[in-house]
Formats: sequence, C-alpha cells, structure tokens
Amino acid sequence: MGAARAGDRRVQLAQAALEVLSESGYANTGVRDIAQRSQYSHGVLHYYFKDKSALILEAIQLFKTTCVGRYDAALEEATTPDAVLAALGERLTHSIEVDGSAHRLWYDVRTQGWFGVVDGAELAAVDALLEAMVLRFVDTYARLAGVRLRVEGATAYALVDGLFQRALQDHFQGDPYAASTLVARLREALPLLLS
Repeated sequence: MGAARAGDRRVQLAQAALEVLSESGYANTGVRDIAQRSQYSHGVLHYYFKDKSALILEAIQLFKTTCVGRYDAALEEATTPDAVLAALGERLTHSIEVDGSAHRLWYDVRTQGWFGVVDGAELAAVDALLEAMVLRFVDTYARLAGVRLRVEGATAYALVDGLFQRALQDHFQGDPYAASTLVARLREALPLLLS
C-alpha cells in the first residue's frame, strides 16, 4: 500500500509540475511554484524528488509516455496508407491545439539538456521513445503502401520532429493554420523517405 501511495504522490506532483511548467517555462518556474499548485508541501516535493530537474524529467516522461500511447492507439486503427497519414495528422493537430504548452515545455527542457541543467541521458530516453513512435508510423505507412523506408529511424524522426517543432512555434506566434500546414507538409515530405 505504501509503495502505491508513494507512486501516486509522485504522479500527482509530476502532473502539477507539468501544469505550472507548461504555463511558465523551465526558467520561470521554481520548486515552490510547483508545490503551491499541488496539494503537497515544498518539503514533501523534495522528499520525492532530489531537485527541480528530477521533477521536471518525471513530468516530461509521464506526459510523453501518455502521448505516445495515444499515437499508438490511433495507429492501430489505420489499415491503409491514407489512414496512417490521417491518424498521424489528427494526433499532431491535437498535440498542437490541445497539448501545445506541454510540448513546448519538452523543447524547452530538451534545450536545457544541452547545457547540463537537465540529465541528458534521461532526455535521450524520451527522444528514443518518440523516435520509435515516429518509426512505427512511417514503417506502417511504408508496409501498407508496399514500399520500403529508405532512411534510418533517426532521419525520419528528425524530419517529423522538425516539422512539428516549426508548427508549434508558428502556433504560439498566432498562426491559425499552423496545424493544417504541418499536416500538408508531412503529406508532402513523408513520400521522400520511402523507396
């Protein structure tokens, strides 16, 4: 019972952190801000997480794992190449329009990893999770289209991630067509990865 309760508290704290950090960003959020948003004290937060970076990584991993589960569920329904593109486009649109702040936080935290502020190995594990998800979509698209993927998974991920990051940036700069432009660019670029 104690381990389950501790796990629940870690999740609750990570969710509170995700909310606060998504609104204010990494640099503008302190541990006290996160504790104020949760039902637990600053001391309890430090009991479960050694520092702000550990809490943020937990929040990012929780969010991205949930997000990947949604993408995978959408992919399971796809039975044609067009259905794969439609599922990917729908999930990416949802990610921008509904979860955009949390995804923006991911890019913020990932950049902090370049400066050693956040554990680079933990960030690499999240990147690997996302790369594998993108590869599942591209592989499924290729298989259903009767063609092969002509690039490695890292290249496919870099393309999709780059397009997504650009669309997310456009969205936060007020472009009402950011998501639909992303889907159009993806439809144009994906065939370039295939032989």
